[in-house]
Amino acid sequence: MAVTWDPLNINAGYTLSNGDLTITAASGSVIAGVATVGRDPADTDGWAIQFNPGPATTHRVGIGSIPHTLTTHVGETAGSYAARCGNTIFRHNATSTTGGTGFSSGQAVLVLIKNGGVYFYRWVTGAWATMKSGSNALTETNPIWSGASGLVYPMLSTNTLNDVNTIQGTPDSLDSFPGFKAWDFEAGGGSSSDENIRASGILLTDIGG
Repeated sequence: MAVTWDPLNINAGYTLSNGDLTITAASGSVIAGVATVGRDPADTDGWAIQFNPGPATTHRVGIGSIPHTLTTHVGETAGSYAARCGNTIFRHNATSTTGGTGFSSGQAVLVLIKNGGVYFYRWVTGAWATMKSGSNALTETNPIWSGASGLVYPMLSTNTLNDVNTIQGTPDSLDSFPGFKAWDFEAGGGSSSDENIRASGILLTDIGG
């Protein structure tokens, strides 16, 4: 099952296009959106999701548990983790973590989770570069946050009119991260046993693998 933005779990101030992969803000208020497929950060299999932001500078992208209040920025709740565009501030549970180099307007972002660790990378001249000083997903060293568990879903928020973001469930250059799977990955041709999918307002769990 390819991950998309969930039409039933986005603020009414957003519109969807491009097969629900692209989300556009039709409001200047704080609005949030949630994607369709959840993964567990505690998995020993790593997972990776890519965000392709547009030119606005108020993006927050990341992951979080559901339900998430759709008028609240990602990173302001106990279950969500976010990077903010234009600075080096990372947010979780309304608390900031600083240091490193944040992503710029229009710069792709990669979020990786594995063994409870949460890592953020940005796309720089044809390669992924860590956003937090000393944080390395490959060696599982110095995650921005550790101890994360329970299903999390790709999320974003903004407060800029016409802000655009496209989700990419199979990230670019993922072969740079052996041991991590694309968020779109399906075991045995179906949804994997640790994957939850939201469709038509119903939470579906494949327990058969």
